[in-house]
Amino acid sequence: MQAAAQQLADSIVSATAVTHNAASTQEQRTEAVRFFEQLKHGEIHSTVFAAAVLTGTQYALEVQVSAYSLLQYLVRNRWGELAPQEQQQVTQLAYQHLRDVGHLGAQAAWALKSKAAMLLAGVVRQQGPEGFGQLLPQLIAAAGEGPMQAEISCLVLQFVAEDIMQFEDRTGDWRRSFLSALLASVDTVFPALVKLLQDNFSAGVAASQSGRPDAARAHAAVVNAALGALSSYVEWAPLGRVGGGSVVEACAFFLNAPDFRDAALGVLKQVRFLPPPRLAGSLLIFEIASRPRGGGGGFGCRSGRCGARRAAGERRRAAAAAAAAPVRRV
Repeated sequence: MQAAAQQLADSIVSATAVTHNAASTQEQRTEAVRFFEQLKHGEIHSTVFAAAVLTGTQYALEVQVSAYSLLQYLVRNRWGELAPQEQQQVTQLAYQHLRDVGHLGAQAAWALKSKAAMLLAGVVRQQGPEGFGQLLPQLIAAAGEGPMQAEISCLVLQFVAEDIMQFEDRTGDWRRSFLSALLASVDTVFPALVKLLQDNFSAGVAASQSGRPDAARAHAAVVNAALGALSSYVEWAPLGRVGGGSVVEACAFFLNAPDFRDAALGVLKQVRFLPPPRLAGSLLIFEIASRPRGGGGGFGCRSGRCGARRAAGERRRAAAAAAAAPVRRV
């Protein structure tokens, strides 16, 4: 199978080159797209092996991204067709690449970081609550190894949390157990993310003041990634859990930081509409800071988009609570 997989890998490299070459004809591009679609629905074992090889850092960035995208599709849609040994190999690959990309430093492009994080999140989704339970302490520990690892750990948490309402093919006890595991993780995830916000904002300010722009950008990326993860969790987490930590206070602090204001608002907008009494003081800061600078009140939203986001968040909270209720009382 290795010979066939290597030949397939060469074909993937060639097709990727066609799609990224401005001189390629429309016919060539169409043929390359058709080839990738055939890979998604064709023989899976050689395809997984070939894609796994092409995620290596010795290949060009566009080749790695194509390989990650292919693996993500196969993991999400055809996981059950892989033998247990193949599933284990893909799992090990996802974990290893997360660490490898995290140690590339400034060389790691955003596309590579996000694709590696998405792949691991997809693998964990297939493994269920046990896989997530094993992953969480590893992510928390990795986040302490440096800003790059912290950023990627936050991305994984964000993608796993975003996936909570996308279990169309999973029902019953499995779904309730996974939702319960995610809800139980809130008490660990929120303090960890708040600490990352505090530590990396302080480190970023210090790096900027000492004339180290690369370090400052790395810490800023962690702050944005942590806020993104918080936003994904807060979208469905019970408001009592949100108010029990320092999430609101931490995000309110960033309303005065122009680089992070929008991301912080993204978190706070989701909890602003149903504030229990203990959140009211912190959210008053948010209410004032979020008003349009040109005058008037509210959020400056047009066409009812804020109301739509509020309704979506409420539906997700209700669905998560209803699904998890038979297993765990929150």
